[in-house]
Amino acid sequence: MLICPDDQPLSALGAHRPLNQPLDILLELLFNNIHHYLGHLKVIKMVA
Repeated sequence: MLICPDDQPLSALGAHRPLNQPLDILLELLFNNIHHYLGHLKVIKMVA
């Protein structure tokens, strides 16, 4: 659940595309989380 005022810009998410629908926001958050997790896996692979 994302709670924010209607006049709050959602550009703080660092999105490269417009976030007009709630589904766009959800997909952007999921994409960022997956990208972040893959970064952790790369570091683990380098250390191992």
